[in-house]
Amino acid sequence: MTALTATFPLVEFAARNNALWCDAVCKAHGRPGEFQGGLWLNRLGTPRFYPDAVTTAGPDASQQQLAAISALIEAPHTGPWAVKDSFSCLGLGSFGFQSLFEAEWIGLNPSTLEIGALPADCSLFEIRKVSELATWESAWRGDDDQTATGPDERTFPESLLAHHEIHFIAIRRDDRIIGGGILSLGGEVVGLSNVFASGVDPEIIWKGLVKRAVDTFPGMTLVGYESERNLAPALRSGFQTLGPLRVWLSAC
Repeated sequence: MTALTATFPLVEFAARNNALWCDAVCKAHGRPGEFQGGLWLNRLGTPRFYPDAVTTAGPDASQQQLAAISALIEAPHTGPWAVKDSFSCLGLGSFGFQSLFEAEWIGLNPSTLEIGALPADCSLFEIRKVSELATWESAWRGDDDQTATGPDERTFPESLLAHHEIHFIAIRRDDRIIGGGILSLGGEVVGLSNVFASGVDPEIIWKGLVKRAVDTFPGMTLVGYESERNLAPALRSGFQTLGPLRVWLSAC
């Protein structure tokens, strides 16, 4: 896997974009975070799948980040703490953390990319209504019947639809959502996250999302992160690796 040139600055953009996205989701749940010293953190508890801290600067800021994480985990909390180590450079084992998973930041400058159309039996649309968002989230979760999820169980509250920089994208076949993802503008790049595919070649979904990103945010670099088997279709769709990240989870 070949990395883009001058990757370190782009990783910083990708990390900040991801932190801004995490903050937007937490704000939608009424639990905003804060940015300080190369780190985004949340003292109020985050939704499922979301970290309590995301580093936004590299090794030069590690001591300040470790100090902030140390202070954070001393606060009362209802469950384990999760930290997204965006540059895979923090030794959090001494704080009682274990590595949950590793992944690769990815990036794509679509200006020279030739993007084909979706298959004729597939259509792409943007989620704009509350009922559509509930159906989209059910598909993202992998619910077979794609029924609406209860408001208290939702990861993505309806208030996110009001953000002009956030776009929930779905790809449909036979009136059923077979894949999708989220585009989020922030930190001078566009994040592509929460990509999913159901019963279809994931590469179809990735290429459809890239095409939508190019149409919605022309000239903007796309970033994201993926791990294991989800990384391969992203690379086949034109993305390149930028560098590793690690998500840490505390014992309690």
